[in-house]
Amino acid sequence: MHEGAGFGRGRIIRYNGKAGTFEGGMAMTQNQWDDIQRTIDAMSEREKVELLNRVSHALGQAEDAAHQQKQALNRLRAELALLPNRNPADGFSNRDHDKIIYGGDGR
Repeated sequence: MHEGAGFGRGRIIRYNGKAGTFEGGMAMTQNQWDDIQRTIDAMSEREKVELLNRVSHALGQAEDAAHQQKQALNRLRAELALLPNRNPADGFSNRDHDKIIYGGDGR
């Protein structure tokens, strides 16, 4: 089994050369990996640096999006934690609250 590694903010992404499967990613055939390798081999050093910059930027954007989603989830959890989890002591029944919120007879 051939293993390779990709780069991305200290994260190593391993793939199986036969199946070409990234952990948590899509599967690629060996022929597809070979095509990529031939393309990279034919690139100049300057083109390889540009490729690395683009891949690194793409990985950073994905990481930033995941971080933003995690922050939004944490904000939502904090807001939910502030909501009362018991009936208020206001003397109203659930049906009374429904009448106030939704109108009508609460059904």
